[in-house]
Amino acid sequence: MSTFEIDYLDLLQRYQIPVTSEMTTNTSAVPLLECDPHSMNAQDYRYLKFYDQASIAIVNRLLKMDFKYFGYEMLNPRDFPDSL
Repeated sequence: MSTFEIDYLDLLQRYQIPVTSEMTTNTSAVPLLECDPHSMNAQDYRYLKFYDQASIAIVNRLLKMDFKYFGYEMLNPRDFPDSL
């Protein structure tokens, strides 16, 4: 389980740093403080509709090791339009 949001809020509180932003807005629904990122799918991401085959391929190439080490599945570029 990912506890980033909880850990982040704890860090802010511990060092008395004011919260200046809301939780991530890259998801279409309000994210839970604790979630399993492996259970997310393409519809959970708000801005994915702005990606095409080339941009997904770029993300896959740049973050290949992250996908491998964190166990995330890459999105298939063929599932996206040729271009926007």
